[in-house]
Amino acid sequence: VGGTMQWTCTSTTAHISANTFLPYVNCRFQTNEKRWDEKVNIETAKLAKGNRAYTLAGLTGIQFAPSLFEIPVWVTRVEALVELDVSYCESLLEVPSFIGSLQLLQVFRLAGCKNIRELPWSIGNLRELRILALAYCKSLGALPASLSNLSLLSQMPLQGCKSLQTPPPEVVSRGLPAVLEYLAALAFLD
Repeated sequence: VGGTMQWTCTSTTAHISANTFLPYVNCRFQTNEKRWDEKVNIETAKLAKGNRAYTLAGLTGIQFAPSLFEIPVWVTRVEALVELDVSYCESLLEVPSFIGSLQLLQVFRLAGCKNIRELPWSIGNLRELRILALAYCKSLGALPASLSNLSLLSQMPLQGCKSLQTPPPEVVSRGLPAVLEYLAALAFLD
């Protein structure tokens, strides 16, 4: 393709460490064979140096640096995304509703995001989600009833969620099955 080399990395995770509004972000790519850092234009998926293009098709995981204040919409273009980690992004104020379009997402880590007050209803569309890490989301006040749609959800740590009122603490103390049952009852009432 006229001087452009296409390449895909399988089982790759990008560790995003720059401001999400800059066109180029520093990414650390890792496969079973090697690990390397590159500046990538996340909008075009092209590397900053040379004419090589990186296809987002092989990207399966993204971990953002704690300075993140907004989950960028471009994550929805990462079609094979199975893990999204925004843990301890203390400036993050909300989880956008487009998160529900990440159909292959299995792990969503939000632990320590102390300023998130609620999760979008669309999170219940993540049918492959197995782990939703919410520990120490100190401002989280309620879980959406749509979480009861997630039949594969097996882990949802809630310790340190001091503001959580829905479900109430006595339900949370009985574990994930009790929480999901409570949320299913709420969904039925809606």
